[in-house]
Amino acid sequence: MAESQNESNYAPSEASTIDIDNMTQVTDTTIGDAEVTMQPTPEIIQQSKIWLSNLAVEYQTALRAYKNKEEVPKDLESLNERIAEAQVALIQESGRKSQEEQIVQRMQMTACLKSHLFDERLPAAEGEGKGGHGDSTNAEFDKRKKKLVDLLEEQRALVTQMTTEQQRFEELAERLGTIDRENADLLHGNRELLKKLHDIREERETLRTQASGSEDIQILRDTFKKSKCKVIILRNILQGLILGSGVNWAQNEQLKNLVLELGIKLDFKEDQTKSLNNIKLRN
Repeated sequence: MAESQNESNYAPSEASTIDIDNMTQVTDTTIGDAEVTMQPTPEIIQQSKIWLSNLAVEYQTALRAYKNKEEVPKDLESLNERIAEAQVALIQESGRKSQEEQIVQRMQMTACLKSHLFDERLPAAEGEGKGGHGDSTNAEFDKRKKKLVDLLEEQRALVTQMTTEQQRFEELAERLGTIDRENADLLHGNRELLKKLHDIREERETLRTQASGSEDIQILRDTFKKSKCKVIILRNILQGLILGSGVNWAQNEQLKNLVLELGIKLDFKEDQTKSLNNIKLRN
């Protein structure tokens, strides 16, 4: 009872530190007027080691992630190429992993079969010594052995066939990745061509609107056509009057030039183009 009362009067003070370099823990506890220094226990040291190990792993993971950080490509074409290359690499790695697993399984199966064959051989040898059943046991053993050998040969043929098919599959996968990249290039080129075609159509539509969309230009065209018809009629009338009057126009230089000019066909295209250009400039 006295010892329990003395322990209840103890008042431990705050003094607990961990020395990471020396992996020691010192705990200072004040008991009355006496000061006791406690050495670290193996459990505390083990917990400290585990905590420091986990902390080091976290820092190494964060540092590795920061070093391996890559900028996301903005170009869609480059991203498609990287995806295709990653798919091909994944398929190749899966093929190698599958082959390794098949080799391990085959080795395990071969070891099991060998162990089974040698283990089965021992009772047959013992049977021979007991006189009577040795021959039948050996015959049964040889029959089973032949069956197992046939199975091993069939397995070897199947593994060879699977390896050939796997190589062919990898070649097809690589070819598919190449075709995907070519398809991405073609799609990119088609988009560029469609954009150019759209720009050409818009330009043609703009020129057509500028040429025939204005009401003033259409009115001027109609007026020009009417004036052209009138000028042609007047020229023909004047030429007919000169020729029908009986005047010897060939002797008069002015009449001669006039009749010759009236016989020339008028071309209003150049004048019409100049007029339209002048109107556009004024507008």
